[in-house]
Amino acid sequence: MNNKCSSWRHQKNGLPQGSVLSPCLFNVYINDLPSTRSLKFIYADDICLTTQDRTFMALEDTLSEDLDKVAVFLS
Repeated sequence: MNNKCSSWRHQKNGLPQGSVLSPCLFNVYINDLPSTRSLKFIYADDICLTTQDRTFMALEDTLSEDLDKVAVFLS
């Protein structure tokens, strides 16, 4: 930015972006995700929760409850 560069830093943990090992380790890590009322779609290193209901309030309740479960698992 403004013709300035940041200094190089060595990464001490994790895997490099695009590593072939990353998706495999992600699958091992999330293999035992808690059950949810929402459907889970998992692709590469992304998780999507989706649900349907008759009212927005019911949707919000279901997704909030499921996100809380997943957040507790991942923390």
